[in-house]
Order: sequence, then structure tokens, then C-alpha cells
Amino acid sequence: MSSHLEDVWRKEREEKERDATDILIGLDLGQAKDYTAITIIKRFREKRPVEYQLQHLERMKGIPYPDQVARVAEIIKSPKLTGYRIFLIVDQTGVGRPVMDMLRASRLGIPIIAIMIHGGDAVGQEGQEYRVPKRDLVGVLQVLFQNKRFQVIRTIPNAELLIQELMNFKVKINLATAHDSYEALREGDHDDLVLSAAIACWWGEKNPPVDFSQIQGVGRRPLGQSSNDQVEIVGDGVGWGSAGNGLDFTGY
Repeated sequence: MSSHLEDVWRKEREEKERDATDILIGLDLGQAKDYTAITIIKRFREKRPVEYQLQHLERMKGIPYPDQVARVAEIIKSPKLTGYRIFLIVDQTGVGRPVMDMLRASRLGIPIIAIMIHGGDAVGQEGQEYRVPKRDLVGVLQVLFQNKRFQVIRTIPNAELLIQELMNFKVKINLATAHDSYEALREGDHDDLVLSAAIACWWGEKNPPVDFSQIQGVGRRPLGQSSNDQVEIVGDGVGWGSAGNGLDFTGY
């Protein structure tokens, strides 16, 4: 009897968590010689302010786009995500509309949001497609880290690499125009993991979990100030999650 009651309580807890949690999937599509990165993040809607927890990181390289799309579909249709509200946020900067068309043709049954990254200052929106300055994406992730609103589960593969990518970002200031740009610290450094997480968190912050009947408009959040010219993570560096091991999608 006690075992049965424990099963019932466990299922109730799981259902309650699903009702209060969104899954944000960030997809940074790499070109032929670049990595494609998939980031899966839980957004806890009932937290005030909203909090995020990294659940899964995955990279692939040299894989045809149809196979990458199939992999994304596998993850979304995994039983581990059953019952969650899922949003797919895609960086379409390098590959354009063809891969986005493949994703939409896959009939995933979830909202698919396209992000075009640029080096300007203004955010633009047309339907579910956004044009976003890179500084805004990096800035949102930085602010979440600094305010301990983004947790990383230490045991996730590539978690340390994500943090290293974020710390390797530097800001370049054009003294003539006062324009700032963001790039990896050294030539050859990658930024696919951090961008896949950043686009998901940026969209999560700009579209508060209030009304799920429509995707809301977008605002602009300024980058947190730092005396350093490199993205700074304060305190112990990372808000490491203490519970669980993330979501393992091996075999899905």
C-alpha cells in the first residue's frame, strides 16, 4: 500500500512540475565546418523572478541538415518531455530559411521561433521571427548568471565548455562610433553552445510566461555593466544545480 501511495504522490509531483515548467530548446545551426548546438533549458514559471535550469547540451558537426532536423524531432518527441510546454528557438543567421522550412515541415507541433543575429542596436520582430543584436543575447545570459537565475547541472556533458565559451566572449569597442561587438576571445574559439543557450534565455525573458495563447511582443534589455572588457561571471562563477542529473537524451 505504501509503495502504491508513493507512486501516486510521485506522479502528482511530476504533473505539478510539468504544469509549472516550460522547456526552451535553443538550436544554433552551424554551417558546413561549424558545430550545431542543442540546448535544453527548463523555465520555472512560478518562480519570481522566473528561473532557468540547463538540462541538456549536445553538439554535432559534419551532419547533413535533414539528419539534424530529425535529431531535433527525436528530442522533442521524447517521452521525457511529454506534458511540458515546449518552445523551439532557432538561430537561422548562417543557414537562412531552408533549414527553418525543414523544421516547420516536420510538423513538430510546437512554436518555432527564428532568431537572426546582427551587429546593430535595434531588435526587430515580424511574427515569430526576430532580428536581435548579439550584445542583447550575451547580455541576457550574463545577467541571469550574475543574478543566480540560471543554474547549470554540473554532471551534464559539455557544461564546463559552455561556461568557458561564455567567459571567452570579449567586447570590442569602436572608438569612432562607440559601437560594441561581441566575439570569441581567440580565433578558433567556438560560441555555439553559449549562443544556443542565449537565444533560448533571451526569448524566455522577452516573452514572460503569462499568456500562452499567443507569442507576445519583444522589448529590449540592456547589457549589465562590467569594468572588464570580457563577459564577467561574479561570485563562484556558476549557479550549479544540486539536484538530479539533467535530462539524458542518449538513445532518443
